[in-house]
Parts: sequence; C-alpha cells; structure tokens
Amino acid sequence: MAKKKKYNSEDFFKLLKQVETASTLGAFFSELGIAQPFVFVSKDSLRVRRSLQWMRESVPGLSNTEIVTYFAADLGAKNAIAPIVQALSSPSLFSKEQIIVIHNANKLKAVTLEELRVAASRPDLFSMLLLLTEELSAGLEKIGCIVEFEEFSRAKISRWIKKEFSDLGFESIDSETAAFLSESFTGSLGELSADISRICLLSVYGESVGVELAKKIVSSNVEASSFDLFASISQGKVALAQDKLHQMYRQGMHPLQINAFLSRCYRTLLAQRGQIVSKELSNPWFAGKVKGFSKAYPAKYLVKVLNKLSELDFALKDSGLPAEDLMSNAVLHFSLRN
Repeated sequence: MAKKKKYNSEDFFKLLKQVETASTLGAFFSELGIAQPFVFVSKDSLRVRRSLQWMRESVPGLSNTEIVTYFAADLGAKNAIAPIVQALSSPSLFSKEQIIVIHNANKLKAVTLEELRVAASRPDLFSMLLLLTEELSAGLEKIGCIVEFEEFSRAKISRWIKKEFSDLGFESIDSETAAFLSESFTGSLGELSADISRICLLSVYGESVGVELAKKIVSSNVEASSFDLFASISQGKVALAQDKLHQMYRQGMHPLQINAFLSRCYRTLLAQRGQIVSKELSNPWFAGKVKGFSKAYPAKYLVKVLNKLSELDFALKDSGLPAEDLMSNAVLHFSLRN
C-alpha cells in the first residue's frame, strides 16, 4: 500500500531505515511504498548536504551509491536530461547506483519536469532522483514524494551545536556559550557552522570553549566591512567591492560566511517588497542597513541573484576550486549586474 505523499524530514528519514536491503533502489523504495522523484524543501543548504551524507552512511539501501549533482539552469535544452534518464533506468555495466540531485528544482521547465517524472515512475529504477528547492512550485507539488525540512527548535539547535563542536574535537563547551550560539542562530546552519569552525580554530584544544570568544566571532560577521561590501556591490563599484571582499578575508571571514551574509541582504530586500515571507524583517537594525539600496535592484534581479548565491553555496563546498576565487568572481558579476 502506498504511503502518504508528504513527510516532514524527521519522519522521512525514520522511514528509510525500515528496509535493510533490496536488489535495486527501485525495489528499495517500492518496498517502502513511496514514489520517486523526491522533492526536498529546505532553505538551508548545509542541512540538506548533511542529510545526504547521513543517508549514505546510515541507510543500508543507499550505502553503495554515489551523489551526482545538476542545476536546473543547466537542464533547459531538450537533450540535457538524457544522462539523468539513462542513469535512472539503463546504467552501464560498471555504473554504481546514484543519488541524482537537481538544485533549484522549482526553476525546471514544465516539460522537463514531466520527462523527469515519467523517467522516475518506472518500477525498475536503478537510481534515486532528488529535487531540491527552497520553495515548492505548482509542478513540484504534483509529483513524487515531498519532504519538508521543518525549522529547528531551540532544543534541537543546542544539540546540533554541541555535536558540531564534538565533531571538531571539542567535547567541552560551557552552557553559557551553547546558549549564546543558540540565541544568535538566524536560520542558517552554514553560517553557524562556519562560526563554530572559527571558534575552534582560535580555542585551546582540550579546554572548554568560552563565551567571550564566541561573542567576538559572531559579532565580527555583521561588522561594518560586511555592509561596506554590500554597499559597494549595490553601487556597482567593482574595484571597491573587491577591495572590501579581500579586507574581509584578512579579517578571517570565510567565503561561506560572506555568501550567507549577502544572501541575507538580498532576502531582506525581497521581504521588504512583500515578494517573500522572511523572518529577516524581525531584525529592524539589519533591515534598516540594507533598505537604502532597494532602488538599486529590479525585483527580477533580486530573485536571480539569490538563485546564484544558492548555487554558489554548493559550489563553495563541492567544486574543489579555491573558495576565495569563486567568491571573488561572484562579487565581480554582482557588481556588474550580470
């Protein structure tokens, strides 16, 4: 009997562990009674990334897979999805089973989405098709199995923070530091993870992580240079934007933190126009800092640049190219409005 079509992420991941082995991925999901493709709905790229890692490490039926990544913007041509269709049902002799991931899936054309749906509805599937999106489109609502990543509660954020420190070799973190980081959480696990990495780099191994260092690291993320970078980009001052970017590098900020900051600025501008619902407006100080640049951006461009920043977030983690170079190239294009 087919199970329900929509899950929260926690229930979905529990479901995956109910089958220990199957001849193919198609048989694995058929036994669970859930249909492909899977649509993961989340605004946090790190959370999705960690979930994919967990799936391969903890779900027996997915342990022998490899992850293959595509972006919706690259799947517009008629023959662009041919490799995906082939990997789903007609692999070569030496191919491994795949988790095929398509980012920004809400941007897929209707005809492309339909072809993918048909390909993923075969009973003899060899791979898993996973569509990632920050928000559901009408087309995505109608297909496969939808998995929504609910917001973390404060208790879950606290546990996540302690595990992050533990994974970096710091078992001891005082309650004041954990509470401060939990209260400072703005919704981006990527930004929080980068903060924790910097805190660990500057802490003494084997000693408890103190709250004063945590406060110094977190506060540095919203200092004047960050807004100076956004202002330079908004004003189209290419050379100055690059100068501000390299200044932030010298201050110890990672490209992932800069990417998260710029994404927050552009989301705030869209929220101020009523085009999206965002909790960024709950911070009047931050909203006031970016509001003055609203006239510099057409609405369509704001949506475009947020999509580019989302793609950049994954590229900074997965491409193997120097992160500073990728960020510098992005800042150049944003400053030139292309």
